[in-house]
Amino acid sequence: MRVLVDGWELLPAGQRRGIGRFLEALLPALASDSATDVTVLAVDPDVATEFATTDLSVVAARRRVPVGRVRLGTAEHVLRTARDVRRLPHDVYWSPGTLPPLQSAAPWVQTLHDL
Repeated sequence: MRVLVDGWELLPAGQRRGIGRFLEALLPALASDSATDVTVLAVDPDVATEFATTDLSVVAARRRVPVGRVRLGTAEHVLRTARDVRRLPHDVYWSPGTLPPLQSAAPWVQTLHDL
């Protein structure tokens, strides 16, 4: 099974909180399952080098707004995620954070935290 993961919350190591730490711990374990092919849609390019030694694939999200511009970057991410989901091959899309895509033609799993 091919799983595409929204890596918006994966900030550089040392800056992660909450959902980013959750992903940091869970993704390598998920990718170690031989029946699962995991691709992370990452906004921060440092994520690709950090996870290079694992079984994860990391694909850069196409964003123009710098990561530090939180409000504008968040709006851009929500608007562009549906396009990223369409362009990357996967069987299921997993959105572990608080920014679900506006739409998804593929099956989609949303994790809710802090209810």
